[in-house]
Amino acid sequence: LAAQVERVEKSIDSSEARRADLPALMTKSEDNEEDDIGLFIGPWGGYIQRVGESSDQGKKPTTANLPQGLAADLSAITPDVLGALLSAREKDGVLIGTHPDDGRNIRLKIGRYGAYLQWGDQGEDDTTNHSLPKDIGGSGGRNIDLASGDGASSSLGTTLGISLEDAVGYIGLPRTVCEFHDLPVLANIGPYGPYLKYNNTFVSLPKAEGDVLTVDEETAKRIVTEGIINKPSGLPRGVLAEIGEKEGSKVLVKDGRFGMYLNWKRVNVKMPPEYQDKPEDLPLEEAWSLIQTKAGSTASQPRGGRKTRGKSIDLPPPPKRPLSAYLHFCAEKRPEVAEKAGSLGEVSKALAAMWAETATKGERGRK
Repeated sequence: LAAQVERVEKSIDSSEARRADLPALMTKSEDNEEDDIGLFIGPWGGYIQRVGESSDQGKKPTTANLPQGLAADLSAITPDVLGALLSAREKDGVLIGTHPDDGRNIRLKIGRYGAYLQWGDQGEDDTTNHSLPKDIGGSGGRNIDLASGDGASSSLGTTLGISLEDAVGYIGLPRTVCEFHDLPVLANIGPYGPYLKYNNTFVSLPKAEGDVLTVDEETAKRIVTEGIINKPSGLPRGVLAEIGEKEGSKVLVKDGRFGMYLNWKRVNVKMPPEYQDKPEDLPLEEAWSLIQTKAGSTASQPRGGRKTRGKSIDLPPPPKRPLSAYLHFCAEKRPEVAEKAGSLGEVSKALAAMWAETATKGERGRK
């Protein structure tokens, strides 16, 4: 068996084993007919690399991470898209322009978690990365039409709709939208998307209300009033709304890494898109139907336990633990010792000495 395992291991090509042969990738890209670009699975997710490119002669092959949005939508993974992503990686992103304040380059890049901006070139001092909204690149690149236009370098920025003015605005975040009751209202982008900050409290900025660069004073004040000032108190951190209560537990709307979701006990369900802007408007019965569908037949039962059908059975009490040999010995000898001893303590000591002497005699007899 060991010899067979060794023979099989030698016959396996590690690079071929890691490669994902998707049907859409079986044909070569129209723009890269001579290049064979493959999708591979590594310890940190999918990545793109030219097939046959190795690290010979100390040259490390160029790879590009596959954005999570693309990984979630296999239909969007085509040879042209992979080729454009790898080309953008080889060219250190797409140069949008130079910052008007210091003249440093601003590059648009695609990383594992989507599109982002790099202010300054790699290796320069004070080079920083800046997040972009999730809808740019479809929360990880899903909406990026990299295959359109004349090559990745010219199409990436225009497809995303990012101008130099927009890039400078995103780099300059947080943006002060207005003053409200002598306190600033700030717009910024966080791990869970765009938000407004007021008095050290945060509220999500719905896409329908604008973005961090264009939201106006009137809209910002209304969102702050509804979402922070007039928001019901007592909600735990991360809870956006309470829909109601079912079977003794609350149905909550929470904000997670990948957006809003419904939570009941340990059951989590994706939030319907039509209630993303106002989660408190979701009817309780509709939320409960989604939760029951997700949980199946176990939704109404406590986790890890079986329900006992019918009446409970009255069982007799368990038997008492039997007395040890020492306790039987004490019960037999106590009346005899109690006549000679003056106190309870002396009785206990005498019984212990007698038991020890009995045990010693037993050991002698066995020897």
